[in-house]
Amino acid sequence: MGALSLGYGPDGQPLRKTVSPKTRGEVVRKMKEPQRHVDDGIPLPDTTLTVAQLFKGWYEDVLCHQVAVSASSNYKRIFDHHFIPTLGRLRVTNLSVADVDRLISQKISTGLSVSPSKPRLLQPSPPGGSARSSTGSSPSLTPQRRPSSCAPVR
Repeated sequence: MGALSLGYGPDGQPLRKTVSPKTRGEVVRKMKEPQRHVDDGIPLPDTTLTVAQLFKGWYEDVLCHQVAVSASSNYKRIFDHHFIPTLGRLRVTNLSVADVDRLISQKISTGLSVSPSKPRLLQPSPPGGSARSSTGSSPSLTPQRRPSSCAPVR
């Protein structure tokens, strides 16, 4: 087992990073990267941070101060409705491109589409109406129909 002292937290408690590999060589190898981060003054990545926690922090600390209230509420609605139920419990360190691709495929299979030039999830067209984006403006693409050969992704 190896332990690295990272200083002290805001509450005065010591911060430590521990690893528990089977061999001494693995301990040395696994401790090199955290030590390098500490030496360079870079904080260690939080391996417990979830996608939902990351979005909440970004929304409250950054987004709300950079865009209009209506735009930030649209971002929140899209994330709460589309991303958080599917990807919210995943840890950010475990999130992969395949996870995001799977989500996009699921949304497309339900009749929503993603504009490549302006990424936004579109709502299906009402009968006889035009598609509206989640931001309320006219979208650049209309909702895509799922090809009959494409089965829904679960």
